[in-house]
Amino acid sequence: MSDTTTPGSPRSFARLAAIGSVVFTACILTVIVIALAAAADWPREARLLPWVIGVPAAAMCLAVLTLDIVRLRRGGPAKARAMIMDVQSDADMPLPDVARRAAAMFAWVFGLFAAVWLIGFLIAIPVFIFLYLRLQGGESLRTALVASVAMLTFTVVTFHFLLRVSWLPGVFPLPQEYMIEWLNALRPLFRIN
Repeated sequence: MSDTTTPGSPRSFARLAAIGSVVFTACILTVIVIALAAAADWPREARLLPWVIGVPAAAMCLAVLTLDIVRLRRGGPAKARAMIMDVQSDADMPLPDVARRAAAMFAWVFGLFAAVWLIGFLIAIPVFIFLYLRLQGGESLRTALVASVAMLTFTVVTFHFLLRVSWLPGVFPLPQEYMIEWLNALRPLFRIN
């Protein structure tokens, strides 16, 4: 049997990894395009955030998808493919381990989407960053807290105070509404109109 058809060979692994990358990128691109289309009918201030993030993300996903399809058609080497994937793997790693890692990535991404939908963007982002760094990244409590607070601060200053984004409520809007009321009470302290 040739190396390309032997299950578990580096070339068959590279092809499977390339197909997985194409499918994953296409799924993410689809979600981004749906989010952009949904935001098109929102008021200008509300759609600003999804468009500022979504348009470059869609362009990058399209570029990655194009590169992945080109690599898939050319049948690139397994080692080169493993270095490009977000899921760290090589030709010697068992396929169930690769699938488990990819499933974990999907779970985190869709968990973030669900959190934004349920409790709103403003609260979901720092909570997601904290949980991801602690549970998936194994970071210290201090590192996870600092990163979460830094991202919350950046989000609030940039999008709430400077760009005046209208935050869409989640399914459970009260936590985000209380946070927005508290932030709006801080405006006079910083002389922000």
